[in-house]
Amino acid sequence: MENRLQDGRTLKLVLLPGLDGTGLLHDEFKKALKPITQLDVMTYPTALTSYADLADYISPLLPTDERYVLVAESFAGPLAVILAARAGTNLRGIAFVASFTARVRAIPPVFAKALAYMPLRTSLFLRLMQLFTINTLTRSTLSGALKTAIASVPPHTLAYRLTQTLQSRHTATPKHPMLYLRANHDRLVPKRHARQFADKGAKVVQIEGPHFLLQMRPTLCAEAVMDFTRRL
Repeated sequence: MENRLQDGRTLKLVLLPGLDGTGLLHDEFKKALKPITQLDVMTYPTALTSYADLADYISPLLPTDERYVLVAESFAGPLAVILAARAGTNLRGIAFVASFTARVRAIPPVFAKALAYMPLRTSLFLRLMQLFTINTLTRSTLSGALKTAIASVPPHTLAYRLTQTLQSRHTATPKHPMLYLRANHDRLVPKRHARQFADKGAKVVQIEGPHFLLQMRPTLCAEAVMDFTRRL
């Protein structure tokens, strides 16, 4: 069964990945969607760290001849808001996954900038990342993919992108229909962000899982996103 709009056109999903921007962590989500719909996973150049620069890079890459929905994972929430403001009529909606628009936590940005001078590719840092994103230290295929993703991005890029999440002030409300997938056991994004999306008219779906929802609960996420797109 294909995912079709009411006028019969097929609908594409465009995924904006999280902090690493590599697109290496979404194989299971893509498998969960097939053969229902097409998923295009964007990747971020490692030289780009600000939301403004990333939006300038991605905006020309978005579909111009077919309708689509943005899937904004974690870090990508503010990026999706910027892109939505620039998008034409082909953008039909936005699905935010364990994400945010205003700053994710009240932490002084100096702590994020300090990460640029820390050994982010050590086993200790990777285990901390795993603990806060997957909620377990058990080794798995996903933990290996996470290690590969982190190793492919310069530490200063990760640090300054993290700084962006602590400084974000993107309070504008997209005019498009919105879905918010909240991870019930999210150790990074507080639940108040789900309430903020609900206040802006988003449909909130709670899923039992850690911050890495697309990786740990790919089938449930795929079902929720497809249900959202069918109702557009």
